[in-house]
Amino acid sequence: FKAMFLTGMREQRAGRVVLDDVSPEAVQCMLDFAYRDECPDLSEETIFDALRIANKYDMPGLRDICLEFMARTSRSDNIVSFMAACESYDLPDFKHSLLNALVDNPPALHECIHGQHLDTHPDLMKQLLTLSAHRLSRAARDRHIVKHFDGLPYRSRCYLCAREVTGMSKQMLGEMLFPMVQKLRPEHANKITGMIIEL
Repeated sequence: FKAMFLTGMREQRAGRVVLDDVSPEAVQCMLDFAYRDECPDLSEETIFDALRIANKYDMPGLRDICLEFMARTSRSDNIVSFMAACESYDLPDFKHSLLNALVDNPPALHECIHGQHLDTHPDLMKQLLTLSAHRLSRAARDRHIVKHFDGLPYRSRCYLCAREVTGMSKQMLGEMLFPMVQKLRPEHANKITGMIIEL
């Protein structure tokens, strides 16, 4: 804001800053952060505007609070919107964490791909499909590797997920993957799904 008043921008001439592209509640969150270093009233209704403010006015502390909120409240019915926001505001690491969390939770993934949220985000659908295929491929390779000290807790979460996937039936895997493939390649959905399962 200081730069706005010192660099000849319209805010300097008007003597005020107008925030007309975000909600009043999100502005209140920004002010709470500025004066108290917290956003107690941050909610799912204000999170996207608050993140927009953090990005527009370069407020990394407010952005981190938004990401912490998203990490705590992510569900199968809002995670697509959270990932889309990450794409809009160049937050690839957090988006990847959300993608992994979704693939790590087959019931949530099943609910997500059978909902309508992914229909308007084909790029996210492709990324989910790619990550799911990678996990299945890795699980197939792990089946042929003798793992020593298998009982020690050094194993990564990804490996534990791979073991869970290998325990699924092909029918269950197909039911989970088919809707995603169908939305991207409806004419070859059966064939592509079968190829992924056989990896």
